[in-house]
Amino acid sequence: MENRIFQIGVIASLLVSIYFIVRYFVRLYLTKLNKEVGYLMQIIPPKYQQEDTNSRGYRFAVQRFMDNLTACISKFGYERASFEIHADKDSIRFIVWTSTKKIQNLIKLNLFSSYQDRVQIKELDEDFLGKFVERNTQIVEYKQKKHFIYPLMDLKDFDSVDPVQAVLSSITGLINDEKAVVQVCLKPTKIEKLIIKKAKEHFRVGKSEINWSTIYFEKFETYFAFLIPFFPIAILKMLSGIGRSNSQYDPVLLLPDSDPRKVTIEKDELSDFSNHLAEKYKTPFNSVIRVAVSNSNRSEELLDGINQAFENLKTETQNKLIKKEKGTLKELKQRFIFPVDNIFPFYNLFFTSQGVYSSRELSMLFHLPQTILNSNIEHYVVPEIPATKSVKRRDSKSDLYLGVNKSRGKESRVYLNSENRKRHLVITGQTGTGKSTILKKFVLQDIDSRLLDGVKRGLLLLDPHEDFFIDILERIPNSALNSKSLIAWDTRSEDKYFGFNPLYSVGMSERDIDLVVDSNFKLIEKTIRRSNPKNGMGATGKPMLINAMKTLMVFQNEWLRVNGHTTENMKLVSKYAPTLLDVKSIFSSEEIEQTILSFIPIDRYEDLRSFWHETLPTYKESKNWPEIKQGFDNKLSQILTGILLYTFGQSENSVNISSIIRNSKLLLVNLASQNIGEEGMSLLGSLLMSKVWFEAKRIKSDERNPFTVYADEFQNFANSDFATALSEARKFKLELILAHQFFRQLPDEVFHAVMGNVKSKIYYRCGIEDAPVIAKELQGKVLEQETVEVPEFNANVKVGEDVFSIYVSQERSKNLSNEQVEEYVNKSYENHAMSKEDVEKLINSRRNWFVEGCQSYLQPTASEQ
Repeated sequence: MENRIFQIGVIASLLVSIYFIVRYFVRLYLTKLNKEVGYLMQIIPPKYQQEDTNSRGYRFAVQRFMDNLTACISKFGYERASFEIHADKDSIRFIVWTSTKKIQNLIKLNLFSSYQDRVQIKELDEDFLGKFVERNTQIVEYKQKKHFIYPLMDLKDFDSVDPVQAVLSSITGLINDEKAVVQVCLKPTKIEKLIIKKAKEHFRVGKSEINWSTIYFEKFETYFAFLIPFFPIAILKMLSGIGRSNSQYDPVLLLPDSDPRKVTIEKDELSDFSNHLAEKYKTPFNSVIRVAVSNSNRSEELLDGINQAFENLKTETQNKLIKKEKGTLKELKQRFIFPVDNIFPFYNLFFTSQGVYSSRELSMLFHLPQTILNSNIEHYVVPEIPATKSVKRRDSKSDLYLGVNKSRGKESRVYLNSENRKRHLVITGQTGTGKSTILKKFVLQDIDSRLLDGVKRGLLLLDPHEDFFIDILERIPNSALNSKSLIAWDTRSEDKYFGFNPLYSVGMSERDIDLVVDSNFKLIEKTIRRSNPKNGMGATGKPMLINAMKTLMVFQNEWLRVNGHTTENMKLVSKYAPTLLDVKSIFSSEEIEQTILSFIPIDRYEDLRSFWHETLPTYKESKNWPEIKQGFDNKLSQILTGILLYTFGQSENSVNISSIIRNSKLLLVNLASQNIGEEGMSLLGSLLMSKVWFEAKRIKSDERNPFTVYADEFQNFANSDFATALSEARKFKLELILAHQFFRQLPDEVFHAVMGNVKSKIYYRCGIEDAPVIAKELQGKVLEQETVEVPEFNANVKVGEDVFSIYVSQERSKNLSNEQVEEYVNKSYENHAMSKEDVEKLINSRRNWFVEGCQSYLQPTASEQ
């Protein structure tokens, strides 16, 4: 009877074993039949790493990535993934394959989070492994030498040894059709507590180690004991196990003192070993490590190089990787992982290279390089910085469209809202990077909103290039052709000229006149210093210029006071209002000087009285007076020549700046240096900016509309007015959008005003000198090295405390032909400009009017009759 029971037990055990064997091979067969297409994506690392990630911080990012990966994959059962390095003669790429789209999306989010958005991800359609063919491919697989519970090299050793960097070095320099791939396939799994328990017991006893047989025979003993004949033994064994788990069981105590395994183990050492086991238990993956080389006559050499890199994954007391067997191309392409059966582990143990790795061990086998030492590694130069929701929303038609923000594989349009426009915008970047392109887009948006949508916002464009001016006109809407709101001030004509008189002062108070004189002098002095940097106007030239300008401006209002503010007299003084040309005349002609001064109650103006009655007579009595006078004339002649002679020679302004601002008109000014020279471009642009600033402050608060000044290469016009406007213009609804190349171009006061008072900044590629400042402005989200390598039409933006990147597409297509543009410019000449002949007549008529006593009636002077 007992024999029969025993026989039944053995047969039952065999049947159970056969069942599990058959079940495993059925699962294996079905797994191999599975032809998942999967999803591929490429992880693109940055060229430069942040300083705080160079060792410990970077190691933490690597570790966090794999730790998080464990959690996110486990959420969807036991889906598998494959982390791979692909190489050919042209490039080295980091690839992730996932079995489902959900896992791919989770890995994306995990990557962005772990690397703080300093990675880029590109989804792929073509599988690189499809290029491998059987006859030219050699594949090897790796396995842990010891039981998988014993860890490979710890992450703390990452400072001295980086296996991935070594792998990259070994697959660099492939030639012709050579290809290589390193593949780490993984799938979440679980580790039995029995394994942890046995590992600790063996370590406690002489630091011995377990192997697969230790665990299997422990299991076999348990399973066998539960057969019917041995059931009482099984119960006793189970109770014994419970007793041991609830006591302070120490296997060392069972050993005799003479046993060499009875050694003392330090508490910290035991704790460290236990922590390793706990980590392995917490984040385990079933994994297969494959390496393949194709189309190479030096396959063994390449494989040996990779093998040497994996050899670094060891210490004297820990596990290591060894080449186990040659793999198959089908399994490589399929990213195959063998099914695991804890009851029937033989096949995996003896016939596969599959092992169990913790997330930290896997992070040593696959991570982005800490530094890009090889240009073959596909990388990006400048990070894609995500924009906040606040800049992705357009609240009004006055919001400026900046460009496209690319981040995490998505694209969003971003805007500069009306509130942020009030705090100005400065664009910085080298020539050819895209500054003018984005500035044109802004100008055209404001033109469209004014002419098509009726938005009450005017603008002034100061263009030192001419091409900018023409490009804008070619793209304006058709409605602009008949609009009185858009004025094109062109300086290309050699026959007709717009007029601008910075000394026109009818209706100004003495305080306003003093402000204008001071501003005009600074701008003229700055222009003169371009050719005479040491002296400028000189010690005598400065009081002569200041007092002459003030005298000519005071004269206009005093003449009206004497002769009456009638309509006829207003027209007359406007027609013959003194200009910068008359500054020279007042010192050249006694008649003109006496006529002008005769209308001014000189005792009411102490500064003028002092100059004309005390300072100037002293100059004239000096034997150097001819040289002083000649030097003064020569310096003024630098700015009163060519086109500027005919521009500053006109008494009336061709365009009323005050009306432009009040009525939200659009004024485009071509200041190209090839037309008016560098000095002329700088002076005229600066005077126009000064005039806008002056007139904006005079408008009552309830009558103000937003007005924007656009200035490309604004360093040519940068002066104290710019610095003041940047800090105060907001309350006058004056907004500045400025572009320049580098900080050293700006005067100190303007630079500090830009840094302190401008809320929004756009940075294109910059020079090395500006990189530290810009990197700091961008809050470290873009590194110094990256600021000097920003690709064309890409930029980094700071709006308040928000920092993000943008891509600016090419400018919009032309709307008007060249003929239509020229026709429109000629129309502007007809409406606002004066011919060369008429300007020359006006200059002579005005001089004669002064000489003949400034008569108060509109009749031809003797010279005109």
